[in-house]
Amino acid sequence: MSLTRLAVQRPITTLMASLVLVMLGCVSLSQLAVDLMPDVQNPSVSVITIYKGAGPSEAETLITRPIEQTLSSVSGVENILSSSMEGSSTVRLQFQWGTDLTLAINEVRDALNKLRNSLPEGAEDPYIRHFDVADSPIIYLGLNSELDPITLSRLTENQIIPQFEQLEGVARLRMRGGIEREIQIKLDRSKLESLNMGVNEVINALKQDNINQPAGNYEEGNLNLHIRSQGEFTSLEQIEDTVVREAAGATVHVRDIAEVVDGEKERTELTRMNGQPGILLYVFKQSGANTISVSDRVQKQVERINKSVPDVNLSIRVDKSEFIRQSIANIQEAALYGMGLAILVLIVFLRSFRSMLVIGVCMPLSILATFILIYFQGFTLNIISFGGLALGVGLLVDNSIVVLESIFRKREEGLDPKNAAIEGTEEVSAAIIASTLTTLIIFLPLVFIQGTTGILLHQLAWVVSFSLICSLFASLTLTPVMSAYWIPAETKKVHSRWTRPWFAMIDAFHNMNHKLLLLLEGAYGRILRFSLKHATMTGFLLLVCFTTTLGLSPRIKTEFLPKTDEGAINVFSRMAAGIQLKRLDQQTRILEQATIKSVPEAVTVASFIGDGADDADRWNRTTLRIK
Repeated sequence: MSLTRLAVQRPITTLMASLVLVMLGCVSLSQLAVDLMPDVQNPSVSVITIYKGAGPSEAETLITRPIEQTLSSVSGVENILSSSMEGSSTVRLQFQWGTDLTLAINEVRDALNKLRNSLPEGAEDPYIRHFDVADSPIIYLGLNSELDPITLSRLTENQIIPQFEQLEGVARLRMRGGIEREIQIKLDRSKLESLNMGVNEVINALKQDNINQPAGNYEEGNLNLHIRSQGEFTSLEQIEDTVVREAAGATVHVRDIAEVVDGEKERTELTRMNGQPGILLYVFKQSGANTISVSDRVQKQVERINKSVPDVNLSIRVDKSEFIRQSIANIQEAALYGMGLAILVLIVFLRSFRSMLVIGVCMPLSILATFILIYFQGFTLNIISFGGLALGVGLLVDNSIVVLESIFRKREEGLDPKNAAIEGTEEVSAAIIASTLTTLIIFLPLVFIQGTTGILLHQLAWVVSFSLICSLFASLTLTPVMSAYWIPAETKKVHSRWTRPWFAMIDAFHNMNHKLLLLLEGAYGRILRFSLKHATMTGFLLLVCFTTTLGLSPRIKTEFLPKTDEGAINVFSRMAAGIQLKRLDQQTRILEQATIKSVPEAVTVASFIGDGADDADRWNRTTLRIK
């Protein structure tokens, strides 16, 4: 028994199965993460080592080369790129596409652990950094306040950031522009020399006193107490009273040889919004989280914090979900317009509202069923997957139109609706299966493309293939069922005087439509007869068109991705390596003022001085974001 015959003979089962697909499709759609682009992971990691005071040649000899030699044996490595600068070393590993980066990073970490003891004493432990397109902030929060910078930084770190990190879908926050408290001990060199005392002696004394140590257990009766000594410093006076040396009845305290200052840590980056200093918070979402949902939660949390925390003004400076919303909405609008135009064309050519409704039901069913496969494939809703759906909308109706036309032809031959649906569908089933497979053959090879292009095109190929397969099953099952039980046989009906005007209008529309189709058929027939009569001329014109196309194709410009307009401009600047932050800040202020004067329509001018200070080779850079 064929699939079509089984579906027509069991219409309730077919309809229930279709409803199940609709429900699963709606659930899958609600669970899909929304993002701008597919998750593109660049198979590369960087190993960064800080070695303060070392020159480029020393960093290369003592750090870069040993790390290169050690990591060259890591499996899957294609290229190793390195840069040695004053006080830092960066080694970048490029892996083969398809490499499991989690396993690769673990292997790199194990290799670095073996090398750690061979590095110079003054060098910090190497750390691994993996750049991921998805691992970028989705929201930039600006924080302004009349509080002093240190108090504001503490408030942000202890109260504001934890509230955001508790939100569903938020992975972490990074604070930029804050000031970190630092207790500074400024030694008096002349006093140290007079006492014949070294710096290490002071450091060791501070280390020994600034420590908490366990002191064992105390048991008595039913009590079992853990005892520990609390020796960490809690005030500046305790640091000043620390004993550095005790000899011949003379005691030397820290206050005798140094000044203890409650200061701030040396800053490597600055942030300003419209020329005013402030704190910027980067909000990172969890992997697979819905960007739009996370953005909505963050916006609500911003409102709650502004109400509950006094003397603080928290605002959203950049929200990448806005561009995602706009992009997805544009594609959805284009897909809906395409679906509406397709239905309008069906009304014109099929001349039956019920036939149009049959296809109008099969089309959304195929799309919802596609969402099920997208969900289980682990894809996200982005401009690529939505583009695949928009591309497939026009292809979804082809099979159903062929099936409906065959069914109507069987009815004209005198078969009842049920048998006409079965025989009409079975007659063209082989043709529509072959037609669908030929289309799939075009898209499926995209799945085997490697690299970033392959990752982007994988979803397009799979989504189009999914939608075509779902459309094929709908045309072989639901279309004949609805044709058999929804579209009645042509009979002469007597209408009441209330409904007669409406049906008269419908008949007039069908008659006008029929005349239009006859005109189109006549024009097509004349063109076809002329082409067959002048076959040589027709072939020559086709050859000219083909040759012209080949000549014009090299003039078409190519690029990796189309340009997008987020309504913002980034201005990147760089000064000489080793430049002081103060000097970099002075030059950035000049650039800020020039930008504000020349671009009066700018809403926000954000300055990031020392941009990318996490990367050892980017301390001399500045970024201006103009929106």
